[in-house]
Amino acid sequence: MRAVGAHTSFQYKHSRAAFTLFELLLVLVVLSVVAAMVVPTLGRAMSTRPLRAAADDLRQLLTEVRRDAIDAGVPLKFEYVPGQREYSVAVLYETADLASTGTENGQPMAATVIASLGERTLPDGISFVEERSSTLGGIEQYLVVFFYPDGSADDSMLAIQDADERSMEITVRGLTGAVSIGKIQQERDR
Repeated sequence: MRAVGAHTSFQYKHSRAAFTLFELLLVLVVLSVVAAMVVPTLGRAMSTRPLRAAADDLRQLLTEVRRDAIDAGVPLKFEYVPGQREYSVAVLYETADLASTGTENGQPMAATVIASLGERTLPDGISFVEERSSTLGGIEQYLVVFFYPDGSADDSMLAIQDADERSMEITVRGLTGAVSIGKIQQERDR
């Protein structure tokens, strides 16, 4: 038993059930600083999304064209016009039909027959980067990447850009036909 007037276990225990105003304000300041750093980065990432998606779609298409050339056993070509949105894929067939091609020095001439597999366009606001040598006397010059039945391709680099002149390079490695995508570049970076 305890004597009257002795301190009991009910002393001043500090069991807080709430936060102070200062602690709440401190958390709000930290959250606003983090948000100020993250929001501009997210905005830039979202604005480049269409360009990234178009580059990835193009990489996938070029990989499929390579695979189709191997499966079909014939060369395929990917063709585009710099500064434009349109591109096409076509099959190349070699023929040695004497009646349709004639002869050269008594030998049948081989002709290349092209069968188009269709024309497509890049998404709105995305186009192939215009090369300085893409026009000759005002005539559009088509640029071509060939994919061969042995899995190889022409060493090529093509680039696409958006309306804000950000661009991405798509590279085709000749020996293996592998297709890769580079990083986004601003016009001033190139």
